[in-house]
Amino acid sequence: MTPTPTPPAEGSTTEGISQHEPAASKAWAPLSLLLIMAVVVLVVVGLVGMIVALA
Repeated sequence: MTPTPTPPAEGSTTEGISQHEPAASKAWAPLSLLLIMAVVVLVVVGLVGMIVALA
């Protein structure tokens, strides 16, 4: 028995649906990392300050 070609209605159901998305900009990566580090430093300074105030 020879294989028969797949009918068009049974082909890939997602073909042509998805759209190409542009690559994400990497310009925010260093800035966001710096901002997160600054927040972490401020939280640590605040916690150390509260510990010193309790002593």
